[in-house]
Amino acid sequence: MSVQSIGILAAVLLLFPLLVVVLGEVVLRLRSRGLAYAASVSTIRNVILPLIAFYLLLVYVARVPPDALVSKLFVTFSIIIGLVALIGVINGVLFERETGSRVPKLFLDLGRILVVALGIAMTMSLVWGQDLSQLITALGVSSIVLGLALQDTLGNLFSGITLINEQPFQVGDYIEVDGLSGKVVEVNWRAVRLLTRERDLIVLPHLKVAQSPILNHSRPEEHWAEKLTVGFSYDHPPNQVKRVLYETCLATPHILHDPPPEVKVDDFADSAVTYEVEYYVPNYGAREEIRDDFMSRVWYAARRSGFTIPFPQLNIHREPQTQRARADEAARERHVTFAVRLLGVAGEREDLLNNPRVEILDFGEGETLLDQGSNRPGLFLLLSGEVRLIHEAADGTRVSLAELHRGDLVTELLQTGSRTNAITVLATQDTEAVFIGEQTLRRLVNRYPKLAFTVEEMLVTRRKQIGKMTAG
Repeated sequence: MSVQSIGILAAVLLLFPLLVVVLGEVVLRLRSRGLAYAASVSTIRNVILPLIAFYLLLVYVARVPPDALVSKLFVTFSIIIGLVALIGVINGVLFERETGSRVPKLFLDLGRILVVALGIAMTMSLVWGQDLSQLITALGVSSIVLGLALQDTLGNLFSGITLINEQPFQVGDYIEVDGLSGKVVEVNWRAVRLLTRERDLIVLPHLKVAQSPILNHSRPEEHWAEKLTVGFSYDHPPNQVKRVLYETCLATPHILHDPPPEVKVDDFADSAVTYEVEYYVPNYGAREEIRDDFMSRVWYAARRSGFTIPFPQLNIHREPQTQRARADEAARERHVTFAVRLLGVAGEREDLLNNPRVEILDFGEGETLLDQGSNRPGLFLLLSGEVRLIHEAADGTRVSLAELHRGDLVTELLQTGSRTNAITVLATQDTEAVFIGEQTLRRLVNRYPKLAFTVEEMLVTRRKQIGKMTAG
């Protein structure tokens, strides 16, 4: 036995057990971290290392020639198993993430194809001594022909690879590309599929997406800013209008309080002072429903505040514009007369008609007449619609006490030892009510004992309801 053979034998006997132990520890660590490519490392330890050791012994100790058929078959078999293990390790190290995010399957498939092609080429050239120059030339010519024939398809493919790698959007994002917008429902190797609000499906080839600006409404933050303008008459002070619009924003469900809404004077237009309202919604897809709710509430809030929302028009008036004023006056007289009859205060009709503390108020569905914890003394008499009385307990649970309709009375229910209201009065339908302010109500209660008894009886009933709920 030659010195080289003895050295190879010693190396195999010493290094083989050491490498087996080292790779065994690596496999245990990978499995403890839940990484899938631990199986590939285990294949290297249990199969590839023994094959390498056996080949060294076969060639350098047993003196079997490397170009013998058995040696070539042995090397080829070892390379095949090694490629399988190598693909698993490469995919795990480069593409597997412990956080759970993974590179798209297209990249994995292309990587496997590349490794297998290189392994086959090296095996044919180095082990079996094949000349691959002619095959490479033929493949080069074929690639040119296929590239020209499949120019658009390959363009989409590589554009898709770029988009998938950069990830400017993900499935579920709302994006806009070249004037087309929708929710991303699928990203494959050829195209991006968008679902529009009208439930239409748009298929955008990757090449077109890559060549166009991409507007992602869902990133970097999911909440989205909505801007709109509203016009009010020049008769109303801007600060008052801005306050009403701001409070309407805060009262509209799903409009975020952080970042807070902003209201600014935008322009002095021909027929109105326009105000820009900017608020944030949880996501781009909910913007139209929230906008509808907000604009509906603006109309009711403007009507309660006495604000006029004008519109561009050209009117030719043959007589003073008194028809609307007369209609409003007739409606007020009708509502106050109804309230006077219901409250049993017939002698106060003229005084209540001319009293500025007696208001006719409109509330939209979902708006509150009274908030729990607020302080708004007075009496509401319902003219139309429906309201619900709600009490929120200390643990945050909300309990409905009653539903009231036309002719019912609502007044502030004070908590014991406090000046804060103990109930929330929520309009469940569009509601109209007569509101009598605190001073006027005190005067009426002092003059009319029957009204005082009615109000006190109502408050006692509400307190009993809250007491039973708290005790339960």
